[in-house]
Amino acid sequence: MDKITQVLFSDIGKVTTQYVEVPHQQLKPHEVRIAPVFYGICGSDLHVLKGGHPFAKPPVVPGHEIAARVTEVGSDVKNVQPGDHVVQSRSHHGLHGMPSLQSRTF
Repeated sequence: MDKITQVLFSDIGKVTTQYVEVPHQQLKPHEVRIAPVFYGICGSDLHVLKGGHPFAKPPVVPGHEIAARVTEVGSDVKNVQPGDHVVQSRSHHGLHGMPSLQSRTF
Protein backbone atom coordinates (compact mmCIF):
# COMPACT_ATOMS: atom_id res chain seq x y z
CA MET A 1 0.00 0.00 0.00
CA ASP A 2 1.10 3.54 -0.74
CA LYS A 3 0.13 6.34 1.62
CA ILE A 4 -0.90 9.63 -0.03
CA THR A 5 -2.19 12.97 1.19
CA GLN A 6 -5.56 13.68 -0.37
CA VAL A 7 -7.31 17.04 -0.58
CA LEU A 8 -11.07 16.69 -0.27
CA PHE A 9 -13.89 19.16 -0.79
CA SER A 10 -15.89 17.44 1.94
CA ASP A 11 -18.82 19.85 1.84
CA ILE A 12 -19.73 23.17 0.25
CA GLY A 13 -17.08 25.65 1.38
CA LYS A 14 -15.10 23.04 3.35
CA VAL A 15 -11.62 21.78 2.36
CA THR A 16 -9.93 19.02 4.31
CA THR A 17 -6.84 16.87 3.89
CA GLN A 18 -6.53 13.26 4.85
CA TYR A 19 -4.04 10.42 4.57
CA VAL A 20 -5.31 7.62 2.35
CA GLU A 21 -3.76 4.23 1.67
CA VAL A 22 -4.07 3.09 -1.93
CA PRO A 23 -3.06 -0.29 -3.33
CA HIS A 24 0.21 -0.40 -5.25
CA GLN A 25 -0.95 -2.27 -8.33
CA GLN A 26 1.23 -3.88 -10.98
CA LEU A 27 1.24 -1.89 -14.21
CA LYS A 28 -0.42 -3.23 -17.33
CA PRO A 29 1.80 -3.18 -20.45
CA HIS A 30 0.29 0.10 -21.75
CA GLU A 31 0.22 1.98 -18.42
CA VAL A 32 2.50 4.58 -16.83
CA ARG A 33 2.93 5.30 -13.11
CA ILE A 34 3.49 8.94 -12.18
CA ALA A 35 4.49 10.85 -9.07
CA PRO A 36 2.53 14.12 -9.02
CA VAL A 37 4.59 17.25 -8.42
CA PHE A 38 1.83 19.89 -8.74
CA TYR A 39 -1.96 19.78 -8.98
CA GLY A 40 -4.00 22.57 -10.52
CA ILE A 41 -7.31 23.65 -9.04
CA CYS A 42 -9.39 24.99 -11.93
CA GLY A 43 -12.51 27.12 -12.10
CA SER A 44 -14.76 24.06 -12.28
CA ASP A 45 -13.21 22.75 -9.05
CA LEU A 46 -13.94 26.09 -7.37
CA HIS A 47 -17.55 25.99 -8.60
CA VAL A 48 -17.90 22.59 -6.90
CA LEU A 49 -16.44 24.01 -3.67
CA LYS A 50 -18.85 26.96 -3.78
CA GLY A 51 -21.86 24.76 -4.59
CA GLY A 52 -22.40 26.23 -8.05
CA HIS A 53 -21.41 23.33 -10.32
CA PRO A 54 -24.37 21.99 -12.35
CA PHE A 55 -23.82 18.30 -11.52
CA ALA A 56 -20.67 17.73 -9.40
CA LYS A 57 -21.35 18.03 -5.67
CA PRO A 58 -19.14 17.47 -2.60
CA PRO A 59 -17.59 15.26 -1.46
CA VAL A 60 -15.12 15.64 -4.35
CA VAL A 61 -11.37 15.13 -4.71
CA PRO A 62 -10.29 18.13 -6.84
CA GLY A 63 -7.26 18.57 -9.04
CA HIS A 64 -7.52 16.95 -12.45
CA GLU A 65 -4.71 19.10 -13.90
CA ILE A 66 -1.43 17.44 -12.93
CA ALA A 67 2.28 18.02 -13.52
CA ALA A 68 4.18 14.85 -12.66
CA ARG A 69 7.32 12.79 -13.05
CA VAL A 70 7.17 9.33 -14.64
CA THR A 71 8.35 6.70 -12.14
CA GLU A 72 7.57 3.46 -13.97
CA VAL A 73 6.38 2.37 -17.42
CA GLY A 74 4.69 -0.77 -18.70
CA SER A 75 6.45 -3.05 -21.16
CA ASP A 76 4.62 -1.67 -24.22
CA VAL A 77 5.21 2.03 -23.45
CA LYS A 78 7.71 3.57 -25.86
CA ASN A 79 7.08 7.36 -25.79
CA VAL A 80 8.03 8.16 -22.18
CA GLN A 81 10.52 6.75 -19.70
CA PRO A 82 11.15 7.00 -15.95
CA GLY A 83 12.35 10.48 -15.04
CA ASP A 84 10.39 12.23 -17.81
CA HIS A 85 8.17 15.14 -16.82
CA VAL A 86 4.56 14.93 -18.02
CA VAL A 87 1.30 16.81 -17.69
CA GLN A 88 -2.19 15.36 -17.60
CA SER A 89 -5.63 16.87 -17.73
CA ARG A 90 -8.80 14.88 -18.00
CA SER A 91 -10.96 16.11 -20.80
CA HIS A 92 -14.53 15.68 -21.89
CA HIS A 93 -13.33 13.60 -24.85
CA GLY A 94 -11.17 11.27 -22.79
CA LEU A 95 -13.84 10.74 -20.16
CA HIS A 96 -16.43 9.89 -22.81
CA GLY A 97 -14.47 7.25 -24.73
CA MET A 98 -13.05 9.51 -27.46
CA PRO A 99 -9.31 9.66 -26.64
CA SER A 100 -8.44 10.24 -30.30
CA LEU A 101 -9.94 13.74 -29.97
CA GLN A 102 -7.61 14.69 -27.11
CA SER A 103 -4.40 16.58 -27.69
CA ARG A 104 -1.46 14.16 -27.46
CA THR A 105 1.82 16.04 -27.31
CA PHE A 106 4.88 14.15 -26.07
